[in-house]
Amino acid sequence: MKPLFPLIIAFGLFNSACQKTPSSNDDSTTDAKRTGYCQTSVGRVIEGSKHGVRCRWSIAYSDGGVVLIASDIAGIISIAATHKEVPKLQEAIEKFVKWDEAAKQNDVTGFEKDLLFLQPDQRFSFVNSRGVSSVRGSEGHLYADDLKTFTELLKAIPELKAELDAKKAKLELIK
Repeated sequence: MKPLFPLIIAFGLFNSACQKTPSSNDDSTTDAKRTGYCQTSVGRVIEGSKHGVRCRWSIAYSDGGVVLIASDIAGIISIAATHKEVPKLQEAIEKFVKWDEAAKQNDVTGFEKDLLFLQPDQRFSFVNSRGVSSVRGSEGHLYADDLKTFTELLKAIPELKAELDAKKAKLELIK
């Protein structure tokens, strides 16, 4: 498996944007907590295998939205969505499942169709090549296993929201 350095960087950038604020105390973490400069997030990770290859799927949830990440030997693919875009993302996954089933039933292969647009820079297409369906984005392909796992992670959003609210409440006590 490729090093998870890019995944750690991506998650770290999403996870916190702590900045030091002017203070007589030189501890930047304490200053960030006191002033509320940290964007707090929570997440879940599912590890498993896909076609004999170790994989890791994760979700990071914050006030800004969600980031879904799939990583395996082929690389890292992420999907970032605002809270308003999450239902659109869930609909696209359901649409993928229906199109995949229809392609298998009708023995159709070799086509591509637009599936989802999130923010200006995230475009995803349904692709069926040689009888295998996938979602192609700018970073690579997601397959049925990836989307099934993303569906499980998206089901955790209400729980993640409650966890984030509790975490923010604890930070308020520190201020």
